Amino acid sequence: MLSRRYIHDDKPSEDAKKLVGRVDPNSQRCLIENRQDLAVEHCYLLPTYLLRNERIVEMSSLEWFWGMKHGSLNLDTRYNVFPISSSLLRLYEENKWGLLPSDDIVHHYARGLSLGFASRPKGDTVQNGVFTYRFLPLSKAIESMGILHQHDHPTPHPPTPSSFITSVHPFSELQNLESHLHPKFAIAALGYKLGLVDQNRRKELLLHWPILWTLMSVHRAWMVSVPAVACDHESFASLSESRSTSDSGYGGGISEGTIPIRPRPRVSAKRERSASLDELSMSSQKRARLSAHALLCHDRRSDRSGWTRKRISDWAASSAYQCMCDTFGIEDRFDPPILVSTIHEPAKDPRIPPWVPSRGTKIRVDSVDPNQGRCLIENCLKFREVEYCHVIPRSFTKFTDNMTNLEWYWGLRHSTLDLDTRRNILLAGSSLHGLHDNHRWGLLPPDDIINKYANNIDEEEHYQRGSVEVPDGVFSYRLIPLHPGMETIGIHRQLGHEPDNLTFTTHVFPFDQLPPLQCHIHPKFAIYEFGSKLVGLAAEMRAELFERWPILDKIALIYRAWDAPPTEDISKWLMDIPDSKGDSSDDDEYPPQV
Repeated sequence: MLSRRYIHDDKPSEDAKKLVGRVDPNSQRCLIENRQDLAVEHCYLLPTYLLRNERIVEMSSLEWFWGMKHGSLNLDTRYNVFPISSSLLRLYEENKWGLLPSDDIVHHYARGLSLGFASRPKGDTVQNGVFTYRFLPLSKAIESMGILHQHDHPTPHPPTPSSFITSVHPFSELQNLESHLHPKFAIAALGYKLGLVDQNRRKELLLHWPILWTLMSVHRAWMVSVPAVACDHESFASLSESRSTSDSGYGGGISEGTIPIRPRPRVSAKRERSASLDELSMSSQKRARLSAHALLCHDRRSDRSGWTRKRISDWAASSAYQCMCDTFGIEDRFDPPILVSTIHEPAKDPRIPPWVPSRGTKIRVDSVDPNQGRCLIENCLKFREVEYCHVIPRSFTKFTDNMTNLEWYWGLRHSTLDLDTRRNILLAGSSLHGLHDNHRWGLLPPDDIINKYANNIDEEEHYQRGSVEVPDGVFSYRLIPLHPGMETIGIHRQLGHEPDNLTFTTHVFPFDQLPPLQCHIHPKFAIYEFGSKLVGLAAEMRAELFERWPILDKIALIYRAWDAPPTEDISKWLMDIPDSKGDSSDDDEYPPQV
Protein backbone atom coordinates (compact mmCIF):
# COMPACT_ATOMS: atom_id res chain seq x y z
CA MET A 1 0.00 0.00 0.00
CA LEU A 2 2.88 2.35 0.75
CA SER A 3 4.96 2.86 -2.35
CA ARG A 4 7.27 5.43 -3.87
CA ARG A 5 5.72 8.48 -5.43
CA TYR A 6 7.99 8.47 -8.44
CA ILE A 7 7.32 5.77 -10.99
CA HIS A 8 9.98 6.24 -13.66
CA ASP A 9 9.98 4.64 -17.07
CA ASP A 10 13.69 5.45 -17.18
CA LYS A 11 14.82 3.02 -14.52
CA PRO A 12 17.65 0.53 -15.06
CA SER A 13 16.56 -3.07 -15.53
CA GLU A 14 16.93 -5.64 -12.77
CA ASP A 15 19.54 -7.43 -14.88
CA ALA A 16 21.65 -4.28 -15.09
CA LYS A 17 21.38 -3.75 -11.33
CA LYS A 18 22.59 -7.29 -10.66
CA LEU A 19 25.52 -6.87 -13.02
CA VAL A 20 26.50 -3.57 -11.38
CA GLY A 21 27.22 -5.58 -8.26
CA ARG A 22 29.89 -7.53 -10.13
CA VAL A 23 31.96 -4.52 -11.14
CA ASP A 24 31.12 -1.74 -8.67
CA PRO A 25 34.21 -1.18 -6.47
CA ASN A 26 31.98 0.38 -3.80
CA SER A 27 29.86 -2.75 -3.21
CA GLN A 28 26.78 -0.89 -4.47
CA ARG A 29 27.03 1.83 -1.85
CA CYS A 30 26.01 5.35 -2.82
CA LEU A 31 28.79 6.67 -5.05
CA ILE A 32 28.80 10.11 -3.42
CA GLU A 33 27.84 9.44 0.19
CA ASN A 34 29.53 6.00 0.29
CA ARG A 35 26.76 4.51 2.37
CA GLN A 36 24.56 1.55 1.65
CA ASP A 37 21.10 1.84 3.07
CA LEU A 38 17.48 1.43 2.13
CA ALA A 39 17.32 4.78 0.35
CA VAL A 40 19.95 3.95 -2.29
CA GLU A 41 18.61 3.60 -5.84
CA HIS A 42 20.13 2.86 -9.24
CA CYS A 43 20.47 5.63 -11.79
CA TYR A 44 21.51 6.02 -15.42
CA LEU A 45 24.60 8.19 -15.85
CA LEU A 46 23.52 9.09 -19.40
CA PRO A 47 19.70 9.13 -19.13
CA THR A 48 17.84 7.25 -21.83
CA TYR A 49 15.15 9.93 -22.13
CA LEU A 50 17.69 12.26 -23.76
CA LEU A 51 17.91 9.88 -26.68
CA ARG A 52 14.21 9.84 -27.48
CA ASN A 53 14.58 13.15 -29.23
CA GLU A 54 17.17 12.75 -31.98
CA ARG A 55 17.72 16.51 -32.08
CA ILE A 56 19.43 16.17 -28.71
CA VAL A 57 21.55 13.04 -28.89
CA GLU A 58 21.54 10.89 -32.00
CA MET A 59 22.30 7.28 -31.18
CA SER A 60 23.91 6.68 -34.56
CA SER A 61 26.34 9.53 -33.91
CA LEU A 62 27.47 8.08 -30.60
CA GLU A 63 27.79 4.62 -32.15
CA TRP A 64 29.86 6.02 -35.01
CA PHE A 65 32.23 8.14 -32.96
CA TRP A 66 32.55 5.48 -30.25
CA GLY A 67 33.64 2.89 -32.82
CA MET A 68 30.54 0.72 -32.40
CA LYS A 69 28.28 -1.21 -34.74
CA HIS A 70 25.17 0.61 -35.89
CA GLY A 71 22.32 -0.33 -33.55
CA SER A 72 24.54 -1.83 -30.84
CA LEU A 73 24.62 0.89 -28.19
CA ASN A 74 22.88 -0.32 -25.04
CA LEU A 75 22.32 2.30 -22.36
CA ASP A 76 21.03 -0.35 -19.97
CA THR A 77 24.60 -1.49 -19.45
CA ARG A 78 26.19 -1.79 -16.05
CA TYR A 79 28.78 0.76 -17.19
CA ASN A 80 26.04 3.41 -17.41
CA VAL A 81 24.31 2.53 -14.12
CA PHE A 82 25.41 3.48 -10.62
CA PRO A 83 23.94 3.46 -7.08
CA ILE A 84 22.98 6.82 -5.59
CA SER A 85 20.85 8.01 -2.68
CA SER A 86 17.32 9.16 -3.48
CA SER A 87 17.95 12.82 -2.66
CA LEU A 88 21.11 13.03 -4.75
CA LEU A 89 19.35 11.13 -7.54
CA ARG A 90 16.64 13.79 -7.75
CA LEU A 91 19.29 16.52 -7.79
CA TYR A 92 21.16 14.68 -10.54
CA GLU A 93 17.99 14.35 -12.60
CA GLU A 94 17.46 18.09 -12.23
CA ASN A 95 21.00 18.72 -13.54
CA LYS A 96 22.25 20.19 -10.26
CA TRP A 97 25.50 18.19 -10.29
CA GLY A 98 27.56 15.91 -12.49
CA LEU A 99 30.53 13.56 -12.55
CA LEU A 100 33.78 14.83 -14.06
CA PRO A 101 36.27 12.19 -15.27
CA SER A 102 39.98 12.62 -14.70
CA ASP A 103 41.82 15.10 -16.92
CA ASP A 104 43.89 12.43 -18.67
CA ILE A 105 40.73 10.58 -19.77
CA VAL A 106 39.18 13.76 -21.16
CA HIS A 107 42.40 14.63 -23.00
CA HIS A 108 42.57 11.09 -24.35
CA TYR A 109 39.22 11.52 -26.08
CA ALA A 110 40.16 15.04 -27.16
CA ARG A 111 43.13 13.65 -29.04
CA GLY A 112 40.62 11.80 -31.19
CA LEU A 113 39.33 15.10 -32.54
CA SER A 114 40.55 16.31 -35.92
CA LEU A 115 40.01 19.99 -36.74
CA GLY A 116 37.33 20.12 -34.11
CA PHE A 117 35.52 17.02 -35.36
CA ALA A 118 35.62 13.53 -33.93
CA SER A 119 37.14 10.75 -36.00
CA ARG A 120 35.83 7.21 -35.87
CA PRO A 121 38.11 4.88 -33.91
CA LYS A 122 38.38 1.18 -34.66
CA GLY A 123 36.92 0.51 -31.24
CA ASP A 124 36.66 2.13 -27.84
CA THR A 125 40.21 2.94 -26.86
CA VAL A 126 39.32 3.17 -23.15
CA GLN A 127 38.61 -0.29 -21.80
CA ASN A 128 36.24 -1.04 -18.95
CA GLY A 129 37.72 -0.79 -15.48
CA VAL A 130 37.69 1.42 -12.39
CA PHE A 131 37.95 5.16 -13.01
CA THR A 132 38.30 8.24 -10.85
CA TYR A 133 35.60 10.90 -10.87
CA ARG A 134 35.07 14.28 -9.25
CA PHE A 135 31.84 15.63 -7.85
CA LEU A 136 31.01 18.76 -9.85
CA PRO A 137 28.36 21.13 -8.41
CA LEU A 138 26.62 22.59 -11.46
CA SER A 139 24.09 24.61 -9.49
CA LYS A 140 25.21 27.45 -7.25
CA ALA A 141 22.72 26.25 -4.66
CA ILE A 142 24.68 23.00 -4.22
CA GLU A 143 27.52 25.02 -2.70
CA SER A 144 25.32 25.93 0.26
CA MET A 145 24.54 22.36 1.26
CA GLY A 146 26.46 19.67 3.08
CA ILE A 147 26.83 16.06 1.98
CA LEU A 148 27.12 13.31 4.56
CA HIS A 149 29.95 11.01 3.48
CA GLN A 150 30.62 7.72 5.26
CA HIS A 151 34.33 6.95 5.39
CA ASP A 152 34.19 3.93 7.68
CA HIS A 153 32.12 0.76 7.44
CA PRO A 154 32.48 -1.11 10.74
CA THR A 155 31.08 -4.61 10.37
CA PRO A 156 29.19 -6.30 11.84
CA HIS A 157 28.66 -3.35 14.17
CA PRO A 158 26.48 -0.39 13.12
CA PRO A 159 28.25 2.89 12.28
CA THR A 160 28.93 5.55 14.87
CA PRO A 161 28.86 9.33 14.36
CA SER A 162 32.63 9.22 13.84
CA SER A 163 32.03 6.97 10.81
CA PHE A 164 30.71 9.99 8.91
CA ILE A 165 32.12 13.30 7.78
CA THR A 166 30.26 16.30 6.43
CA SER A 167 31.57 17.48 3.09
CA VAL A 168 30.86 21.12 2.21
CA HIS A 169 31.96 23.31 -0.67
CA PRO A 170 34.42 22.82 -2.37
CA PHE A 171 33.71 19.15 -1.50
CA SER A 172 37.37 18.15 -1.28
CA GLU A 173 36.35 14.75 0.12
CA LEU A 174 34.42 14.04 -3.09
CA GLN A 175 37.22 14.63 -5.61
CA ASN A 176 38.52 11.07 -5.74
CA LEU A 177 35.45 8.90 -6.29
CA GLU A 178 36.16 5.48 -7.73
CA SER A 179 33.55 3.92 -9.97
CA HIS A 180 33.06 1.32 -12.69
CA LEU A 181 31.18 3.87 -14.84
CA HIS A 182 32.69 4.25 -18.29
CA PRO A 183 34.01 7.78 -18.96
CA LYS A 184 32.35 8.08 -22.37
CA PHE A 185 28.92 8.04 -20.70
CA ALA A 186 30.13 10.58 -18.13
CA ILE A 187 31.42 12.96 -20.82
CA ALA A 188 28.22 12.71 -22.85
CA ALA A 189 26.05 13.28 -19.75
CA LEU A 190 28.10 16.15 -18.31
CA GLY A 191 28.35 17.86 -21.68
CA TYR A 192 24.57 17.85 -21.93
CA LYS A 193 24.16 19.19 -18.40
CA LEU A 194 26.63 22.01 -19.00
CA GLY A 195 24.47 23.16 -21.88
CA LEU A 196 21.64 23.74 -19.41
CA VAL A 197 23.66 25.70 -16.85
CA ASP A 198 23.04 29.41 -16.45
CA GLN A 199 25.45 31.48 -18.54
CA ASN A 200 27.11 33.24 -15.60
CA ARG A 201 27.41 30.00 -13.68
CA ARG A 202 28.96 28.33 -16.70
CA LYS A 203 31.64 31.04 -16.83
CA GLU A 204 32.47 30.35 -13.18
CA LEU A 205 32.74 26.63 -13.85
CA LEU A 206 34.99 27.13 -16.86
CA LEU A 207 37.30 29.39 -14.88
CA HIS A 208 37.50 26.99 -11.94
CA TRP A 209 37.63 23.79 -14.01
CA PRO A 210 39.53 24.56 -17.27
CA ILE A 211 39.22 20.91 -18.30
CA LEU A 212 35.54 21.61 -19.00
CA TRP A 213 36.60 23.48 -22.14
CA THR A 214 38.00 20.27 -23.55
CA LEU A 215 35.12 18.17 -22.28
CA MET A 216 32.57 20.43 -23.99
CA SER A 217 34.53 20.20 -27.20
CA VAL A 218 34.58 16.41 -27.09
CA HIS A 219 30.89 16.27 -26.30
CA ARG A 220 29.93 18.64 -29.08
CA ALA A 221 32.11 16.75 -31.54
CA TRP A 222 30.25 13.57 -30.68
CA MET A 223 26.98 15.31 -31.51
CA VAL A 224 27.97 15.78 -35.17
CA SER A 225 25.78 13.70 -37.48
CA VAL A 226 27.07 10.50 -39.00
CA PRO A 227 29.05 11.24 -42.19
CA ALA A 228 28.00 9.95 -45.61
CA VAL A 229 30.90 7.49 -45.70
CA ALA A 230 29.37 5.55 -42.80
CA CYS A 231 27.39 3.32 -45.16
CA ASP A 232 30.65 2.11 -46.72
CA HIS A 233 32.17 1.01 -43.42
CA GLU A 234 31.83 -2.68 -42.63
CA SER A 235 32.64 -1.86 -39.02
CA PHE A 236 29.42 0.19 -38.88
CA ALA A 237 27.17 -2.44 -40.49
CA SER A 238 23.76 -2.82 -38.89
CA LEU A 239 23.14 -5.49 -36.27
CA SER A 240 19.60 -6.05 -37.52
CA GLU A 241 20.07 -9.81 -37.78
CA SER A 242 22.05 -10.50 -34.62
CA ARG A 243 21.78 -7.93 -31.88
CA SER A 244 24.26 -8.17 -29.06
CA THR A 245 22.82 -9.19 -25.73
CA SER A 246 25.85 -7.94 -23.84
CA ASP A 247 25.37 -5.21 -21.32
CA SER A 248 28.82 -3.82 -22.06
CA GLY A 249 27.44 -1.11 -24.31
CA TYR A 250 29.61 -2.34 -27.16
CA GLY A 251 28.72 -4.14 -30.36
CA GLY A 252 30.80 -7.19 -29.62
CA GLY A 253 29.68 -8.44 -26.25
CA ILE A 254 31.50 -9.52 -23.17
CA SER A 255 30.16 -12.78 -21.83
CA GLU A 256 27.99 -12.16 -18.81
CA GLY A 257 28.17 -15.58 -17.23
CA THR A 258 25.08 -17.31 -15.94
CA ILE A 259 22.79 -14.29 -15.60
CA PRO A 260 20.77 -14.02 -18.82
CA ILE A 261 20.60 -10.60 -20.44
CA ARG A 262 17.36 -9.91 -22.23
CA PRO A 263 17.68 -7.80 -25.36
CA ARG A 264 16.53 -4.28 -24.65
CA PRO A 265 13.97 -3.04 -27.18
CA ARG A 266 15.35 -0.08 -29.04
CA VAL A 267 12.25 1.95 -28.31
CA SER A 268 12.83 1.88 -24.56
CA ALA A 269 16.49 2.61 -24.06
CA LYS A 270 17.31 4.38 -27.27
CA ARG A 271 15.50 6.43 -29.85
CA GLU A 272 12.00 5.78 -31.15
CA ARG A 273 13.10 4.49 -34.55
CA SER A 274 16.46 3.32 -35.82
CA ALA A 275 17.43 4.88 -39.12
CA SER A 276 18.77 2.58 -41.81
CA LEU A 277 22.15 3.16 -43.38
CA ASP A 278 20.42 4.34 -46.56
CA GLU A 279 18.58 6.99 -44.56
CA LEU A 280 21.82 8.00 -42.89
CA SER A 281 23.46 8.28 -46.29
CA MET A 282 20.64 10.44 -47.70
CA SER A 283 20.79 12.68 -44.66
CA SER A 284 24.54 12.99 -45.00
CA GLN A 285 24.21 13.91 -48.67
CA LYS A 286 21.94 16.79 -47.70
CA ARG A 287 24.53 17.95 -45.20
CA ALA A 288 27.18 17.61 -47.89
CA ARG A 289 25.26 20.07 -50.07
CA LEU A 290 25.13 22.47 -47.16
CA SER A 291 28.86 22.07 -46.74
CA ALA A 292 29.36 22.91 -50.42
CA HIS A 293 27.31 26.06 -49.90
CA ALA A 294 29.56 26.92 -46.98
CA LEU A 295 32.58 26.61 -49.23
CA LEU A 296 31.06 29.05 -51.71
CA CYS A 297 30.49 31.47 -48.85
CA HIS A 298 34.13 31.11 -47.98
CA ASP A 299 35.13 31.95 -51.55
CA ARG A 300 33.06 35.12 -51.48
CA ARG A 301 34.36 36.19 -48.08
CA SER A 302 38.00 35.55 -48.94
CA ASP A 303 37.76 37.13 -52.42
CA ARG A 304 39.49 34.09 -53.86
CA SER A 305 38.41 31.75 -56.60
CA GLY A 306 39.79 28.66 -54.90
CA TRP A 307 40.19 27.19 -51.46
CA THR A 308 42.53 24.94 -49.57
CA ARG A 309 41.95 22.52 -46.72
CA LYS A 310 43.80 24.78 -44.31
CA ARG A 311 41.77 27.85 -45.28
CA ILE A 312 38.50 25.99 -44.92
CA SER A 313 39.48 24.47 -41.55
CA ASP A 314 40.64 27.84 -40.21
CA TRP A 315 37.40 29.48 -41.29
CA ALA A 316 35.26 26.61 -39.87
CA ALA A 317 37.15 26.69 -36.58
CA SER A 318 36.72 30.45 -36.27
CA SER A 319 33.00 30.22 -36.99
CA ALA A 320 32.56 27.31 -34.59
CA TYR A 321 34.35 29.16 -31.81
CA GLN A 322 32.26 32.27 -32.32
CA CYS A 323 29.14 30.08 -32.23
CA MET A 324 30.33 28.52 -28.98
CA CYS A 325 30.98 31.95 -27.49
CA ASP A 326 27.51 33.13 -28.48
CA THR A 327 25.86 29.98 -27.17
CA PHE A 328 27.72 29.61 -23.88
CA GLY A 329 28.26 33.31 -23.24
CA ILE A 330 32.03 32.97 -23.39
CA GLU A 331 34.11 36.09 -23.90
CA ASP A 332 36.84 36.25 -26.52
CA ARG A 333 39.51 36.78 -23.87
CA PHE A 334 39.44 33.03 -23.18
CA ASP A 335 41.89 30.91 -25.13
CA PRO A 336 39.86 28.81 -27.58
CA PRO A 337 39.82 25.08 -26.86
CA ILE A 338 39.55 22.33 -29.44
CA LEU A 339 36.65 23.49 -31.58
CA VAL A 340 33.51 21.87 -32.89
CA SER A 341 30.70 23.17 -35.03
CA THR A 342 27.39 21.76 -33.79
CA ILE A 343 24.95 22.96 -31.16
CA HIS A 344 22.26 20.93 -29.45
CA GLU A 345 19.15 21.84 -27.56
CA PRO A 346 18.29 20.63 -24.06
CA ALA A 347 15.62 17.97 -23.78
CA LYS A 348 12.84 18.06 -21.27
CA ASP A 349 12.59 15.16 -18.90
CA PRO A 350 9.23 13.53 -19.75
CA ARG A 351 8.89 11.76 -16.43
CA ILE A 352 6.15 13.13 -14.21
CA PRO A 353 5.43 11.81 -10.72
CA PRO A 354 1.94 10.36 -10.30
CA TRP A 355 0.97 12.93 -7.66
CA VAL A 356 2.10 16.50 -7.75
CA PRO A 357 0.83 18.72 -4.94
CA SER A 358 -1.24 21.58 -6.25
CA ARG A 359 -0.18 25.15 -5.69
CA GLY A 360 -3.00 25.53 -3.17
CA THR A 361 -1.85 22.45 -1.26
CA LYS A 362 1.70 23.77 -1.06
CA ILE A 363 0.50 27.17 0.11
CA ARG A 364 -1.65 25.63 2.84
CA VAL A 365 1.11 23.33 4.07
CA ASP A 366 3.72 26.09 3.97
CA SER A 367 1.41 28.43 5.88
CA VAL A 368 1.46 26.18 8.97
CA ASP A 369 4.90 24.58 8.66
CA PRO A 370 7.05 25.83 11.57
CA ASN A 371 10.26 24.81 9.77
CA GLN A 372 9.98 27.31 6.89
CA GLY A 373 9.89 24.64 4.20
CA ARG A 374 12.90 22.71 5.46
CA CYS A 375 13.07 18.95 5.90
CA LEU A 376 11.49 18.04 9.23
CA ILE A 377 14.25 15.54 10.04
CA GLU A 378 17.41 16.90 8.41
CA ASN A 379 16.49 20.62 8.59
CA CYS A 380 18.02 21.04 5.12
CA LEU A 381 16.91 23.71 2.68
CA LYS A 382 13.98 23.02 0.39
CA PHE A 383 16.05 22.99 -2.80
CA ARG A 384 17.71 19.76 -1.66
CA GLU A 385 14.76 17.72 -2.89
CA VAL A 386 12.52 18.35 0.11
CA GLU A 387 9.16 16.85 -0.79
CA TYR A 388 5.58 16.94 0.44
CA CYS A 389 5.00 13.67 2.25
CA HIS A 390 1.65 12.26 3.37
CA VAL A 391 1.57 10.73 6.83
CA ILE A 392 -1.41 8.49 6.05
CA PRO A 393 -0.84 7.77 2.34
CA ARG A 394 -3.33 8.99 -0.25
CA SER A 395 -3.74 5.40 -1.45
CA PHE A 396 -5.54 4.69 1.83
CA THR A 397 -8.66 6.33 0.40
CA LYS A 398 -9.44 3.13 -1.52
CA PHE A 399 -10.09 1.38 1.79
CA THR A 400 -13.54 2.88 2.22
CA ASP A 401 -14.47 0.87 5.31
CA ASN A 402 -11.35 1.98 7.17
CA MET A 403 -11.92 5.58 6.09
CA THR A 404 -15.49 5.33 7.38
CA ASN A 405 -14.26 4.01 10.73
CA LEU A 406 -11.89 6.95 11.16
CA GLU A 407 -14.58 9.45 10.23
CA TRP A 408 -16.88 7.97 12.87
CA TYR A 409 -14.37 7.81 15.71
CA TRP A 410 -12.91 11.23 14.92
CA GLY A 411 -16.35 12.85 15.01
CA LEU A 412 -16.48 13.77 11.31
CA ARG A 413 -19.36 13.64 8.88
CA HIS A 414 -19.40 10.68 6.54
CA SER A 415 -17.22 10.98 3.42
CA THR A 416 -15.47 14.14 4.63
CA LEU A 417 -12.07 12.82 5.72
CA ASP A 418 -9.55 14.36 3.34
CA LEU A 419 -6.02 12.97 3.38
CA ASP A 420 -4.81 15.99 1.42
CA THR A 421 -5.33 18.19 4.45
CA ARG A 422 -2.30 20.18 5.51
CA ARG A 423 -2.46 18.36 8.85
CA ASN A 424 -1.55 15.10 7.08
CA ILE A 425 1.32 16.42 4.93
CA LEU A 426 4.83 17.10 6.18
CA LEU A 427 8.07 18.09 4.44
CA ALA A 428 10.87 15.53 4.19
CA GLY A 429 13.92 14.98 2.02
CA SER A 430 13.52 12.55 -0.84
CA SER A 431 15.52 9.76 0.82
CA LEU A 432 13.69 10.03 4.13
CA HIS A 433 10.39 10.34 2.25
CA GLY A 434 11.05 7.02 0.54
CA LEU A 435 12.04 5.38 3.81
CA HIS A 436 8.88 6.67 5.45
CA ASP A 437 6.67 5.35 2.68
CA ASN A 438 8.30 1.94 3.00
CA HIS A 439 7.65 1.54 6.74
CA ARG A 440 11.22 2.25 7.84
CA TRP A 441 10.40 4.92 10.41
CA GLY A 442 7.48 6.73 12.00
CA LEU A 443 6.68 9.87 13.99
CA LEU A 444 5.78 9.46 17.64
CA PRO A 445 3.56 12.23 19.09
CA PRO A 446 3.91 13.55 22.67
CA ASP A 447 3.10 11.05 25.41
CA ASP A 448 0.39 13.22 26.97
CA ILE A 449 -1.60 13.32 23.72
CA ILE A 450 -1.21 9.57 23.24
CA ASN A 451 -2.45 9.01 26.79
CA LYS A 452 -5.41 11.30 26.18
CA TYR A 453 -6.61 9.15 23.29
CA ALA A 454 -5.74 5.87 25.04
CA ASN A 455 -7.67 6.82 28.19
CA ASN A 456 -10.83 7.04 26.08
CA ILE A 457 -10.74 3.32 25.28
CA ASP A 458 -12.67 0.93 27.51
CA GLU A 459 -11.73 -2.59 28.55
CA GLU A 460 -13.28 -4.02 25.39
CA GLU A 461 -11.06 -1.74 23.30
CA HIS A 462 -14.00 0.36 22.22
CA TYR A 463 -13.35 4.03 21.53
CA GLN A 464 -16.00 6.60 22.36
CA ARG A 465 -16.75 8.70 19.31
CA GLY A 466 -15.53 12.31 19.26
CA SER A 467 -14.85 12.48 22.98
CA VAL A 468 -11.26 13.75 22.66
CA GLU A 469 -10.46 17.11 21.14
CA VAL A 470 -6.91 18.08 20.27
CA PRO A 471 -6.77 21.52 18.64
CA ASP A 472 -4.55 22.07 15.62
CA GLY A 473 -1.14 23.51 16.34
CA VAL A 474 2.55 22.65 16.44
CA PHE A 475 3.48 19.42 18.19
CA SER A 476 6.73 17.82 19.29
CA TYR A 477 7.53 14.50 17.63
CA ARG A 478 10.22 11.84 17.90
CA LEU A 479 11.60 9.75 15.05
CA ILE A 480 11.30 6.02 15.78
CA PRO A 481 13.17 3.52 13.54
CA LEU A 482 10.99 0.54 12.60
CA HIS A 483 13.32 -1.56 10.47
CA PRO A 484 16.70 -3.24 11.17
CA GLY A 485 18.09 -1.56 8.06
CA MET A 486 17.89 1.78 9.84
CA GLU A 487 20.87 0.68 11.96
CA THR A 488 23.20 1.40 9.03
CA ILE A 489 21.83 4.88 8.31
CA GLY A 490 23.27 8.18 9.42
CA ILE A 491 21.01 11.24 9.55
CA HIS A 492 22.66 14.49 8.61
CA ARG A 493 20.94 17.42 10.39
CA GLN A 494 21.76 21.04 9.67
CA LEU A 495 21.90 23.42 12.61
CA GLY A 496 20.10 26.72 12.43
CA HIS A 497 17.90 28.16 9.71
CA GLU A 498 20.39 30.52 8.07
CA PRO A 499 21.18 29.56 4.44
CA ASP A 500 24.92 30.10 4.98
CA ASN A 501 25.03 28.01 8.17
CA LEU A 502 27.02 24.93 7.15
CA THR A 503 27.16 23.38 10.62
CA PHE A 504 25.80 19.85 10.84
CA THR A 505 25.36 17.07 13.35
CA THR A 506 25.29 13.36 12.57
CA HIS A 507 22.81 11.03 14.24
CA VAL A 508 22.83 7.23 14.15
CA PHE A 509 20.55 4.47 15.38
CA PRO A 510 18.39 4.67 17.49
CA PHE A 511 18.40 8.44 16.78
CA ASP A 512 17.57 9.34 20.36
CA GLN A 513 19.96 12.30 20.15
CA LEU A 514 17.81 14.03 17.54
CA PRO A 515 16.19 17.15 18.99
CA PRO A 516 12.39 17.26 19.34
CA LEU A 517 10.90 17.63 15.86
CA GLN A 518 8.44 20.50 15.75
CA CYS A 519 5.71 19.77 13.23
CA HIS A 520 2.19 20.92 12.32
CA ILE A 521 0.96 17.35 11.66
CA HIS A 522 -2.10 16.52 13.77
CA PRO A 523 -1.31 13.67 16.20
CA LYS A 524 -4.34 11.59 15.15
CA PHE A 525 -2.85 11.09 11.68
CA ALA A 526 0.55 10.20 13.12
CA ILE A 527 -0.93 7.77 15.66
CA TYR A 528 -3.02 5.87 13.13
CA GLU A 529 -0.22 5.68 10.57
CA PHE A 530 2.31 4.60 13.21
CA GLY A 531 -0.09 1.93 14.46
CA SER A 532 -0.59 0.54 10.96
CA LYS A 533 3.17 0.12 10.66
CA LEU A 534 3.43 -1.58 14.04
CA VAL A 535 0.83 -4.25 13.28
CA GLY A 536 2.68 -5.10 10.09
CA LEU A 537 5.90 -5.95 11.92
CA ALA A 538 6.98 -9.39 13.02
CA ALA A 539 6.04 -10.18 16.62
CA GLU A 540 9.69 -10.35 17.69
CA MET A 541 10.48 -6.96 16.19
CA ARG A 542 7.35 -5.44 17.71
CA ALA A 543 8.23 -6.79 21.17
CA GLU A 544 11.69 -5.29 20.90
CA LEU A 545 10.22 -1.89 20.03
CA PHE A 546 7.72 -2.05 22.90
CA GLU A 547 10.56 -2.80 25.30
CA ARG A 548 12.56 0.20 24.10
CA TRP A 549 9.56 2.57 23.86
CA PRO A 550 6.75 1.33 26.14
CA ILE A 551 4.41 4.08 24.92
CA LEU A 552 4.16 2.19 21.60
CA ASP A 553 1.88 -0.33 23.27
CA LYS A 554 -0.72 2.42 23.60
CA ILE A 555 -0.21 3.42 19.95
CA ALA A 556 -1.10 -0.13 18.94
CA LEU A 557 -4.12 -0.07 21.26
CA ILE A 558 -5.46 3.16 19.77
CA TYR A 559 -4.92 1.87 16.24
CA ARG A 560 -6.89 -1.32 16.93
CA ALA A 561 -9.74 0.68 18.42
CA TRP A 562 -9.90 3.12 15.50
CA ASP A 563 -9.61 0.36 12.91
CA ALA A 564 -12.46 -1.72 14.35
CA PRO A 565 -16.01 -1.31 12.93
CA PRO A 566 -18.29 0.79 15.18
CA THR A 567 -20.58 -1.19 17.47
CA GLU A 568 -23.23 1.54 17.38
CA ASP A 569 -25.96 1.88 14.78
CA ILE A 570 -24.46 4.32 12.28
CA SER A 571 -27.02 3.93 9.48
CA LYS A 572 -28.44 7.42 9.97
CA TRP A 573 -24.95 8.91 10.10
CA LEU A 574 -24.03 7.14 6.86
CA MET A 575 -26.96 8.78 5.08
CA ASP A 576 -25.89 12.26 6.17
CA ILE A 577 -23.46 12.99 3.35
CA PRO A 578 -22.56 16.66 2.73
CA ASP A 579 -23.26 18.04 -0.71
CA SER A 580 -19.85 19.53 -1.42
CA LYS A 581 -17.51 20.57 1.35
CA GLY A 582 -16.09 18.38 4.07
CA ASP A 583 -15.52 19.27 7.65
CA SER A 584 -12.20 17.53 8.21
CA SER A 585 -9.84 19.27 10.62
CA ASP A 586 -9.06 22.60 8.97
CA ASP A 587 -9.04 22.37 5.18
CA ASP A 588 -12.69 22.88 4.31
CA GLU A 589 -11.63 24.29 0.98
CA TYR A 590 -10.76 20.74 -0.14
CA PRO A 591 -13.46 18.65 -1.85
CA PRO A 592 -14.36 15.54 0.15
CA GLN A 593 -12.71 12.23 -0.66
CA VAL A 594 -15.35 9.65 -1.56
